[in-house]
Amino acid sequence: MERKNYSLISALRGLIVLIFIMMLLNFTYCIFSLIQIRERNYNAAEYSLINIAASQRKRLDAIERFTEWAILKEPDVRTISSDPHIGSHLIPLRNLRDLIKERAGSIGETTAFFLHVKNGDHFYGLSSVQTGYEEYVKIEDMLRMCSIETNNRLIWKTVQKDDKNYIYFQVNYKGDTMIALIDTDELANEYITNSVNIPLNIELTGPDDTDLFRSAASFTGPFVKTIEADGSKTALPYTVRIYSSFFDGYGNQLILQLTLISFFLILAAFSFYYLKRLYNRIIRPIESFHENLSKINESSETLLDAQGIKELEQTSTQFRSLFAEINKLKINMYERELEQAHSELEMLQHQIKPHFYLNCLSTISSMLQVGETKLAEKMIRFTSVYLRYLFQSDNKYARLKNELEHIDAYLNIQSLRLFSPINYTCEADPECLEALVPPLLLITFIENSIKHGADPDKSLCISLEIKRTETDKGNFLQFELKDTGPGFSDEALSLLSGDTFYPEEKGHIGIRNSLKRLRIMYQNDFSISFSNNDAGGACISLRIPFVLETDHI
Repeated sequence: MERKNYSLISALRGLIVLIFIMMLLNFTYCIFSLIQIRERNYNAAEYSLINIAASQRKRLDAIERFTEWAILKEPDVRTISSDPHIGSHLIPLRNLRDLIKERAGSIGETTAFFLHVKNGDHFYGLSSVQTGYEEYVKIEDMLRMCSIETNNRLIWKTVQKDDKNYIYFQVNYKGDTMIALIDTDELANEYITNSVNIPLNIELTGPDDTDLFRSAASFTGPFVKTIEADGSKTALPYTVRIYSSFFDGYGNQLILQLTLISFFLILAAFSFYYLKRLYNRIIRPIESFHENLSKINESSETLLDAQGIKELEQTSTQFRSLFAEINKLKINMYERELEQAHSELEMLQHQIKPHFYLNCLSTISSMLQVGETKLAEKMIRFTSVYLRYLFQSDNKYARLKNELEHIDAYLNIQSLRLFSPINYTCEADPECLEALVPPLLLITFIENSIKHGADPDKSLCISLEIKRTETDKGNFLQFELKDTGPGFSDEALSLLSGDTFYPEEKGHIGIRNSLKRLRIMYQNDFSISFSNNDAGGACISLRIPFVLETDHI
């Protein structure tokens, strides 16, 4: 009976998944319990807010009714208002104060009442105020200013004196004013002291968002929830915001849940520590060995390390020996391909040289046929200088400065041949003159401009701009060659802009060979584009790596 094969890696992975699921379930239960605690805190805070806001609204309603009744119908107020002499005010004032004490249960013991009488300009406090004399004088001055207001709307208003905030309700009748004043600190303390043993952070703001009370500098945080009682909904003259923290209240339950989470985390840490050692000592070496086997054809740096496992050591030794033989064969093949590429490059360079040489001989022949012997002598002299450099340029690179001098000699020859001046300008950054470029590269493109753009009736303008550019891939030489000729045809632009090089049957031997040279020398580390200027004429943009002679030493 054939034995079924089992994977050690799969079994260990299954064990890891099982332990992970158990830990995840325990952790989820603990988190769910914490969320329930959080919801209890938030619900308790919201319950406290609703009840206390309703209680305060009931208290303010009672204060409003009492203030309106006292100023309008209380006989003692009318007695004080009708007689300007202070001596006659003692008994009515005592009666008013006793009346306010009797109603403290509905209007609140801390509500302060004041009476401002127009007749004699008297100002009386009708209830006890827990403050010093100087503070009382400040409150009196503040309320005198409030009583002057001509707006007799029966609404609660806010006022601030120094660092204290108050809300007040006033009723004006025949020049007299009855004022009820409440400290906002006292209002906020009701929420804090009656919050079902849950510590709260309180904020009170007036109708215009002015701060009336803040129990802390800041209430923001990822575990803080805002519960708001908007004044427009509760009919209070202020908006109350309670900031309930995730960790407020139910401390024992929270500590228990955190303890359970800590226990499961410690257990998980020990379990994963053991599994990690098991993974690093057994599973990881086996996976690494298999992974290196799969990449053996991709990298010459692949190492089949047994990492201390005896069962893999012998296999690793055999594979390393085999890989060394394969690597040796790859090196031999690469060297043969490199030698073949160098041979092709030399062939292309020698193909370009006869191309220039034949053009020069054709020009001298034409001059002699028309009897221009002096021009022919001059042409021969320029040509000899030109060809001397041409046949000495057997190196792979040449200095850009020498190439530009070679271009000048070439243009002198063409000016004589065409009997027409060529306006040539060259702008090159000084740092670029010592850079190395492929010999006879630029002359190929300039020759193309003259061949297709020269016109006996019109002067040809050629401009060459050379500068150094920096990219994330390194430094490059940027060439911009423009002329005023007819430019490239649509067919030529289509072929030159394609992925393949210009085909041989379409001519342009010089351009075709130059493109092949660039690909062999720089592979994908160069770029070239062909286009036409808006005003007419051809434009060639070439970018090759910026290389100095010191880089090849």
